[in-house]
Amino acid sequence: MQRQIIKLSSDAAHFKPIFFKDGQGNVFRNRLTKGPVRLFFGCLLFTIATYFLALKSPSTSWLFFLGILLTSTAIIVSTFRLNKFYKWKSEVKNYLNTVSQTTEAALTLNQDSFELQLDDRIIIQKLDSIKKIEINPEYVFISAADENFVIPSISMSPTEFAAVSEYLRGKGTK
Repeated sequence: MQRQIIKLSSDAAHFKPIFFKDGQGNVFRNRLTKGPVRLFFGCLLFTIATYFLALKSPSTSWLFFLGILLTSTAIIVSTFRLNKFYKWKSEVKNYLNTVSQTTEAALTLNQDSFELQLDDRIIIQKLDSIKKIEINPEYVFISAADENFVIPSISMSPTEFAAVSEYLRGKGTK
């Protein structure tokens, strides 16, 4: 195989649909936080309802205390998940900020490795150190031993994306 150089667009807007697909940037729609946040609101409604029930019928006050216990547990679980979510979102925003500051990007495909050039930084990745490759119409995700790569399909021409996909299909899987 001869060396192939592909110029990449370094527009951060190309990456946003990958990271924030299907509302993943929203607390109420993210797969990590959706369940615990809904559980918290459900427990809170249960607690409020049992409070008013306990006012009318004091013999059911134990339900109110159960609601307080459930709501407290839901708050703890939600807090842990929300912390993870906001940490992830902060990391993604920092990454997108770094991408938007990149002025020149290129991907070079070699016989046994590929090179990703981002301004003055060059990352050389041997193909035999690749653990996982995910290729879909929106992007290519490459997980290697020491680094992960996300390359949006719209950062290059469709023929170049097809060439990268074919290159990775042939070389990246063991």
